[in-house]
Amino acid sequence: MKVLALDTCLASCSVALCEDDRILAWRCEAMRKGHAERIVPMAQEVMGQAAVAWDALDLIAVTVGPGSFTGVRVGLAAARGMALVSGKPLAGVTVMEALARAVPAERRSGRLLLVALDARRGELYLQTFDEDLRPLQRPWLGNRLDLAAPGGPCLAIGDGAGAFAGMASVTVDDAAALPDARDVALLAATRYGPGGRDVPSAMPAPIYLRDADARRPEDVAPVVLRREGAQAAPVLADLHLQAMEDPWSEAFLAQLLAQEGAIAILARMRADNRPVGFALMRCVADEAELLSLGVVPQHRREGIAQRLIAACYDRCRTSGIARLHLEVAEDNGPARQLYAQAGYLAVGRRKGYYARQGQAPVDALTLARPVP
Repeated sequence: MKVLALDTCLASCSVALCEDDRILAWRCEAMRKGHAERIVPMAQEVMGQAAVAWDALDLIAVTVGPGSFTGVRVGLAAARGMALVSGKPLAGVTVMEALARAVPAERRSGRLLLVALDARRGELYLQTFDEDLRPLQRPWLGNRLDLAAPGGPCLAIGDGAGAFAGMASVTVDDAAALPDARDVALLAATRYGPGGRDVPSAMPAPIYLRDADARRPEDVAPVVLRREGAQAAPVLADLHLQAMEDPWSEAFLAQLLAQEGAIAILARMRADNRPVGFALMRCVADEAELLSLGVVPQHRREGIAQRLIAACYDRCRTSGIARLHLEVAEDNGPARQLYAQAGYLAVGRRKGYYARQGQAPVDALTLARPVP
């Protein structure tokens, strides 16, 4: 059985042609954008390399998600066009199935296989398989703060597998994982080849586990972000007083901002230039610490904190910073959720760091995220 397979769901673009269990030709390019421009030429290159005519194909296969909305749509559109022009049937394979198939049998023997992919915003695409690669449930979207280890021994793979580190009975392989069209082709050939399932008659549908990320202009936080120096200490002190339970003084802020590597970012309303939020960060060598972040109460839940976090990350990325870390009180649920959605993971704990009047001290969680 000859199968042409395509994948554009994540940060690569790949095409493969197989005959039964043998790969005849393959192309793969790492890319975050540009899938639409490359997928058809790559398919033509693969067909030419293998010297196989389009009418000699038995099946076309394509990954259907989960993944980026644009990537999933690009692959499906290209595969549907090829199927219509060639008159060949089209089958869908999930990204999770392709990644699971790439794990050698000896590594999954005697344990479950958990595929975990970073879905950003503190969430993961997840699916578990038994050792014979039978799915145990449909793919789902999970929150990093609510994860639990599957029962029994488990191998977690994918670029989101690190979220399960330290859980009992879980072995983590968190190397960045991308689906490969070779696995898609071979999986489809086995599934729909002699003695397998009937070739599907309907076009495959995409798998979307959440709504599109695109937002209307009026939904985006209506602020302008600017970097400020020590002269902004009075404004920052006023914002700190409004936003924090234990505010920092103007003198302390001025002293902090006079230090080398200190950065202040102010969020001002676009309409009237009124300051409504801030982020304070300090860079030392190739690491940075987010010291304080706040938004005045009347402008919370408008996306301003997310914009400030993203601005700090962008500043680190352009400054050669390798890791950005921070501390948050363990009992501060909203802040922990905010940072989890931004991709921060817990890496340490400071016992009794935060004092609580009339209550027991609260631990500080150290969170961090790499800056690639």
